[in-house]
Amino acid sequence: SIFVDEEHRRAMVIDAPGAARGSVDATLAAAEVVKPDLVLITHSDSDHVSGVVAMVRKHGAREIMYNADRALPSDPEERTRWRSQSRALAGLEDRGTLVGAATDGVSGSVGSMAYTILSPSHAMVTMAQALARPNRASAIVRVTAGRCVFLVGGDADSEGWGRLIDRHADIKADVFRVPHHGGAIAQGSGDRADVTWVRLLAEVDARLHVVSVGTGNSHDHPTRDALVALGQRADRARV
Repeated sequence: SIFVDEEHRRAMVIDAPGAARGSVDATLAAAEVVKPDLVLITHSDSDHVSGVVAMVRKHGAREIMYNADRALPSDPEERTRWRSQSRALAGLEDRGTLVGAATDGVSGSVGSMAYTILSPSHAMVTMAQALARPNRASAIVRVTAGRCVFLVGGDADSEGWGRLIDRHADIKADVFRVPHHGGAIAQGSGDRADVTWVRLLAEVDARLHVVSVGTGNSHDHPTRDALVALGQRADRARV
């Protein structure tokens, strides 16, 4: 869960897993934020979305953005859980929260902070549903706070990053929340092989890299490739 605030007690929260609910509650309280202006869900994997509804029901939110990026699971129990979560997210509108899509071209401000969603396109969301791969539709968000630029990549894969690089989108940042917890960004056959960790880190050219990862994770996060690429920038950037 990523929390960004500024001195006027305005805040945006990007993702919120259920396991982080206590930390999110404590962070909001410490910053004296009564209600976040924006809650943005990068994609529908449970380690990014499972705590969002409970958080918004408790604290409220002026606006929530997410994409319908997941096909209905074939497993009946999983399908029931996903339908329930989808209804709960849509139902937040009845609590006075604006509900919108987290797709490219959407931008706005929270207090003095500005944000722009760089990816995904609507077509990428559709493809994510067809492939049953929500990472394909993960939002990539650029946030400017003062003179500092943050880039948050969720679990965006090589296709998402490659499309931004091809169209010369501004993905330069001071702080880079490393996507997919430092795991593989090319995650299937046919994925772009030219977007390696070395190339992605060079394109972003951040001064600080943040790898969000659990100490006991069983997914090989971060990968050796990511660590080597980060190490190659150790003379000019921190992790």
